[in-house]
Formats: sequence, structure tokens, C-alpha cells
Amino acid sequence: MSRVLSVAEKPSVARKIAQIMARGGHIDNRGGPSKYNRIFEFNMRLGGQDIRMVVTSVTGHLMEVAFAEGFRKWNSCSPEALFEAPVFKRVPDDKKDVEKNLQNQARRCQRLILWLDCDREGENIAFEVIEVCRGVNPSIGISRAQFSSLIPSDIFRACETLRQPNEDFSIAVDTRQEIDLRLGAIFTRWQTQYLQKRFEGLDDIISYGPCQFPTMGFVVERYLKRKHFISEPFWKIVVTHRPEEGKEASTAVFRWNRVRLFCHFTAALLFEMCVENPIATVVNASGKNVKKYRPYPLATVDFQKRAARTLRMDSKRAMEIAEKLYQRGILSYPRTETNKFKKEFDFRALVQVQTASPAFGQYAARLLEGDFRRPREGKDDDGAHPPIHPKIFDPSLSGDEKRIYDLVARHFLACCSADAEGHMTTVEIQIGYEFFKATGLMVLAKNWLDVYPYEKWNGNTMPRYQVGEKFEPTRLFLEEGKTEPPPLLSEADLISLMNQNGIGTDATIAEHIDKVKQRKYVFVNNRQFIPSELGIGLVQGYKRMEIAMATPALRQQMERDINLISEGKKTKDEVLQECLEHMKDVYLTVMENHGLLSAEISEHFPPLGEGDSKTLRRSFTRCGNCGRTMSLRKSGEKRFVRCEACSQSHFLPKGSLHPYDFECPLCKFQVVEVTNPKTKKSHTVCPWCFNNPPQQDIEDIGKGGFRCFLCSEPSCKIATKRDDKPVRPCRKCNGMMAIRSSNKNNKKSLFLGCLKYPKCDFSMYIFGAKTAELTDTQCHKCSKEGRPAYKLKLSFSREPAVPPSLSCMPYVEGCPGCSGDLMDVIRVKSTSSSTYKRKARSQNSISSSAQASGARYPRLGLHNAGDRKPRQYAWGNPGTSVAGIIGAPIEELGEEGVTEAPREAGEEGGGERGGEEAALQEEGALGEAEGASAATRRRERVHRTLGRRNKNTEADRSCTVD
Repeated sequence: MSRVLSVAEKPSVARKIAQIMARGGHIDNRGGPSKYNRIFEFNMRLGGQDIRMVVTSVTGHLMEVAFAEGFRKWNSCSPEALFEAPVFKRVPDDKKDVEKNLQNQARRCQRLILWLDCDREGENIAFEVIEVCRGVNPSIGISRAQFSSLIPSDIFRACETLRQPNEDFSIAVDTRQEIDLRLGAIFTRWQTQYLQKRFEGLDDIISYGPCQFPTMGFVVERYLKRKHFISEPFWKIVVTHRPEEGKEASTAVFRWNRVRLFCHFTAALLFEMCVENPIATVVNASGKNVKKYRPYPLATVDFQKRAARTLRMDSKRAMEIAEKLYQRGILSYPRTETNKFKKEFDFRALVQVQTASPAFGQYAARLLEGDFRRPREGKDDDGAHPPIHPKIFDPSLSGDEKRIYDLVARHFLACCSADAEGHMTTVEIQIGYEFFKATGLMVLAKNWLDVYPYEKWNGNTMPRYQVGEKFEPTRLFLEEGKTEPPPLLSEADLISLMNQNGIGTDATIAEHIDKVKQRKYVFVNNRQFIPSELGIGLVQGYKRMEIAMATPALRQQMERDINLISEGKKTKDEVLQECLEHMKDVYLTVMENHGLLSAEISEHFPPLGEGDSKTLRRSFTRCGNCGRTMSLRKSGEKRFVRCEACSQSHFLPKGSLHPYDFECPLCKFQVVEVTNPKTKKSHTVCPWCFNNPPQQDIEDIGKGGFRCFLCSEPSCKIATKRDDKPVRPCRKCNGMMAIRSSNKNNKKSLFLGCLKYPKCDFSMYIFGAKTAELTDTQCHKCSKEGRPAYKLKLSFSREPAVPPSLSCMPYVEGCPGCSGDLMDVIRVKSTSSSTYKRKARSQNSISSSAQASGARYPRLGLHNAGDRKPRQYAWGNPGTSVAGIIGAPIEELGEEGVTEAPREAGEEGGGERGGEEAALQEEGALGEAEGASAATRRRERVHRTLGRRNKNTEADRSCTVD
């Protein structure tokens, strides 16, 4: 009876294959030279003959690529010598027992069947096994088994379709291994030795990898884009219509066909044109049937992205679990590039298996009863494995294993379902010369969405419209917004970028991501990737040299050449020569410009030997990434905390620093208390958030950096911004204002400050106020869309500048934006101009008590025409609200930068034009009648265009100069 040796890639796979091929018969299970690689022997029938089958295994790669003895140590040669250093494949010392086990079995067998994974790496391991076995038995026959899952049907089919191994695949892997070895060793040795001799805190190996650096580069690029993003304001017109009253009535929201405009003047002009004639006419109303297509069959990259996005599980962990489920025969092989099934695939048998599931068994039964549809076909097919799919149902699964299995099983059932169906209605209206669209969706049949909770498709109803129908909008408003910075990369985003740019394979992408985390080039915070100081320094340093070390270009070209080797179109020597010659040029460029890398790293790490970096205090605070203590250090004028375990530094603001016994709930870092040595006032900062502000508060950061009092995190007890109660809309930005207090010169002042401070410095000081309480009474006059304004309950001190009508009352309740009683004590402040502006009132509107107290309320409204930097001034009109003072958009009127105040006819000064001239002459900004006439014509032209003149009923509004 002939003996046949079968070799699997892992011990668990060998055991499973032996159990299947033995068909329940007796198996001799014994140990060998390697305690982890058991040997299974049994009788079976193969190819019409009775044989004695011997099944054993390896543990991944049996060999490694290494330099010759004289080049292995770091100090044995210069890095550039490794371009030409001889390399060879050898069995490492920790695999000698596995090699001996194979040799012992191969001597006694006449045939070798390779049960390695059916990909390039598996093919390379197969030739490593062949080399070891033929070293002791040159005449042994070689066969390759091709299978995709560890179930009886696949294993017996593989026994009947044995083939020869593909040597081109193996050579392609050998080529990649040699290139990675040479380039990794050369640049790792050089940059580690070069940087460690020059900078503090770089104690670990600073490794380079052709896939590591592009992976890190993606993270750094997105981080810097977000950090340097400059938000731009934009405006858009929004129309809503609710034809019926009642809770059940639907509202149509019409979006502007222009989407948005970045010019406020143009947007306001078009908006006012719509307001002049706000009747909407329906110009088009149509409907069509739409579908939400079911997903393609599951390939490895798609599986990793979905696990990261829907299960919040990192790709490496997901692949490890899928690999274990494959080895137990529960899932098919999880490393595949294929996203379409073969025509002969038996779908119904696998759907039948899923009927045993209590979660989605009823849905599987529906498919078998007639709802089954053949899955869609993707474009990729590696020819080795089918898409990932479930093989059996195991009710004993729990935890992460169950979550991964459910994802794969539900995805498979969704692929075998019909597309979701719906009906979409589109209505287009015209107001003036502007067009708007609204869409409504009615979901008719969810189909695959019933079994796939990871994706949603929600409908929204809208009223019925007929072409030619006219209606008046319920609301018509100009909405202001800001462009948003791009988000930091999630793991799903990073996997997509790596796959699109050819960085790694479906089987190695997760390993490369894990590697850059191990090397401390990137960190994960809130499931988003943030580069370390070292990662940023390396990427930017090589970028200064104009070398694409951290871009995918180098790796893409190499992968294209590797693919040509696997197709038999190029040889290993050709690819090696081309790649190494190019990298030699890169290395020489690095040698010539290494100072640029040093300059970039010096911005993140203190240099050695210059005496400007010292440790101020050890064990200062705790690191949120590893939980270990960080030391407080100083380099020049900069102070920072540094975690040696993470090789990460975090800069801190100026002031006296003390550890604060509180852990930031966002990043787990210990908070630091900062005290101003002059004022003795203290506040807290989180070392991580100070350098990496939370996404929800990133727009509110000024030049001073992010502090805890700017944080709005509801779970943080020291995030004071979360306790702010909005009082009224801020007219300088799209934020809200809240009650604030200041103690300047030991004198307490109350004011309304913007919640976006220090980004927005607009404030309204309430002169002489002792207390201020927020009431529940809303001021509808000052309220904006989604931003209500409330009245305040104020008490005032008895100061000469406070009108007796306020100081003599126990309290006054009113809106700081429109209450006439409060006009004389409201001052607008903008730190950009460092000037206070008191809201003025006309002489005939000042109360008698105010006149008796001296009427110290000068009218403001102009600035000197010769000022190079126009200042913002605010003013009010008699009998109207102060909302006009802070409510108008910032406009620039007139060529001289003069802010002109429109006046009602009949006011002091003799009519509209006369009153304006009197006010202008009072400030000394208008010298001649010709200037006044020109300014008046300009003002009238702009006000007529924007529709701001309404002499009969509407109060004048303020104008400011930007």
C-alpha cells in the first residue's frame, strides 16, 4: 500500500482534513519532532487505489529571506551596502522542528499533496515544503489541492481535482520578500541611527516598510488637511411648505438648485428678489420607481470595511475570528478577492442551512418559498476562492464570533434577495427667477433590508402637487452655513484608500494597519486615526525632499511588476534590478538632503546636546493611550508632557502647570491645571484635546488652543461650555450668546458673549448690571430659525451713567436686543477693533429721566474716512429694537468706508437726507455737500436693491462696515 503525505498550513486545518478524509474511520494520532504539528495516519481510497494517508502541517511560512552572515548586524556594514548584499532563503531556528517532521515523513512516502491556502502566499509556502521534502526524497510526486472551505464536499472535490502548484505565484512572493527586506533594512537602519543621535525621545527602532509608510502617509495627509482647513461661510435659500395644519400634515423642504453661494451680497440680493414676490409656481412634478440594490458578494476587503464600520471591530481582529471560523468549517476561506459566485454554486443548500437560525431563519425560509434571487456579479475573480459565505450553522457561537458569523450570514442572505423597491417623487418650483427642488420617497418593499440591519433606507412623505399650482411658502429664509473640514480617517476609510492605491493585498491590509499602530506612527482615538508626532515628522520630512516615500506611487509600481511575474510576463531579476536601481537614486537623494528631515523632526522632538531640553518633573500625569505616567519636559520656551512608552509628546500652554485629579472622558488623559501667574486665575486643559480638539468643538477654537472651558462634552463635569444656556443668536456668526461675567480691576461686569469664543469675539456688555437671570419668555422678534432669543431679568447698580428708570427699579425684564428700556446700557464690543460701541438713541426718544441725568448717550455710526482698517459701529433708531444694531449683515457701503445710517423722515435734521447729513457732520466724517449726496445715492441704491427701505411700518436696520 503506497503512502501519501498531505501537508496543511496550520495544525487545526490538518486535523479537520484528516477527520473528513477518514470518513469516521480509525485515525492514528501521534506526535513528532514538533510538539505543535501532530501526525494523523489512516487508510482511505484515492484515485481508485487504497492508500495510507499521512496528514501533518506547518505553521505558516517555513522559510525566511535573510542576508548573508556578514551583513546581518547593524554595524557590520553601511546601509547602502545592502543594495548588493547576497540574500538567501533559510529555515529559521524556531522552525527546525517543523522541518525535521516533514523530512521524517517525506522519506517514507511516494507522493506529496499540498493543502496550503489557495493564494500567492500559500503557493510560496507550498514550494518551501517541496524544497524540504525533495531534499530527502528527490523522486517524491507533487500534487496541489484546491479548496475554499473545510467541509466534506469541498475536500473530496479537491481530492478529485488535484493539479500542479503554480511556480510563478511563488516567485512573485519571493521577489516581494526580497525587495521588502532590502528596502526595509536600508532605510530602517539609516533613519534610526541618524535620528536617534540627534533627538531626544526616539529610543525605539524607527522602521521603514514599503507598505507601512504609505499607510501612515494616508493618515498624516488627512490629519493635516483637517488641521489646516479654513472654513468658509456660505448662504443658501431654503423654502418649506406645509399645506395642511395638524400633526399628521407633511412638510415639503425645497432645496435651492444653486445649492449654495459663497458671496453674501449675491445670496442676499437673490433672496430679496424672492421675498418681493414669494408666490411659488410648480413647474415640474414627476415620479419614478427606484431601487436600492442589494450588496455584491463579500470579498475580503469589503468584509474588513463592513466589520470596521458596522461592528466597530478592527480589521485584524475581524480577520482573526473569520480565520478561526474557517478552520472549524463554519465559514468559507476568508482571504479572497472574488465578489461573484460561479454558475454551478449551490445557493439553496446554504440558504436551507440558515433556516435553523432563530434570528433570520424565517427570512431564509421566505427565500426558499420563492423570494430567492441569484446574487449580483461583481467584477473581481481571483480564480481560487469564492466570496466569503457561511457553510454551516453553529448555535453555540457567542460574543465576537457570533457577530462576525451574523454579518457574513446576513450578507449572504441579502445577496440572495431581491432589491429594495420604492417610488420617488420630485417637485420643482419657481420663485421669481430661482428654482427649488424637493423629493419624497415611499418605500414599497424592503426585501433584502429586512435581513440586513446594517443599512437603512427610510422614506419621507411630501404633499401632492400639480404642475402650474401656485402656493405661498410656509417659510422662506436665507440660511447661513460653513464649509466643514474633512473627517479624520476611520479604519474603513483607511482600508478603502489602501485597496484603491494597491497598498498591500486583501490578506495583508489588516497587518499593515496593525504594524503602523505597533510602531507608534499612528494612534486610534474615538475610532479615528491620528498620526503621532514621529509619524508627522517622517512624512513631512521626506516630503520636503520631494521624495514619494509616504505616497502609494512607489508601491503601486512594484505591485504592478509583481503581478507581471505571477502572470509569467516578467522575471524576478528584471523586477529586482528596476526597483533597486530606482531606490538607489532615492537613497542618494536622502543622503544629500538629510538636513530637511532633521529640520522637520526638530519641530516635534527636542534635539540632543543643545542644553535646551530637560525634564522638569517625572511621573507628572497619566497617558490616555497606554495608562502609564508621562514626564513634564521643557525645550526652549515650549513645555510638553511626554510618554516614553508611546514615544509621543503633547505640548501645553503657558502658565504654572499642576496635575489635576481628573480623567478626560473623551481620551482618558489626565487633565492639567494651568494658572496665570499674574492674575492667579486657573483653568484646565487636557494634553490630548489641547493638541487634537474634539470634532464637535473644533470650530470654536481660537489662537490660544483648546481648553476645557471650550468643551461641550456632556459627560465631562469640568467641560463648562456644556452648562451654558443660550440667550440669543449671535449676529457675527451662526452661534448663540450666553451670560458671561468679567472681573476687570476688581469690578464685576456682566455681558453676553458668543459661545464660539474665542473664534467669535462678538459681545454685548450690559453696563451697570449687578445680576442677570435667564427667563423662559421668548422674544419672537429677535429669534432666528432654530436659534431662539429669550428675555433677561436684570438688576442694576445706582451709578451716574445708569438711567434712573433702571437703577431705581428692583429688577427689569426685557430683551437685550429689542427692549427700549435697555438700549442705553447695552454696549457692543468687538475685540478685533478693541473698541466699545454704545447703542445710540435719537434725542427725541430718550426718556425724561435720562435727559435729567445728563443725556450722556452719544450717537455713533461713523469712523474716520481715512482709517485703513474699517471698524464696526452699531447704532439704533428711535422706537425700534437694538436688534437692528447687531442684527444686520456686515456690509461695506460707500467707497470711503463710511457707515451710513438711514433715518426716518421727520427726524431731527429736517427729513431723511437732512437728518443723515446732520448725523454725519456731528461725527466729523462728512465735509462737503457733494460727498453727502454721493453717499446718499450709494446708500439708496444698496437699500433699494436689498429691499431694506420700508418707511411706513418697518424699523430701520443697522449697517456695519467690514
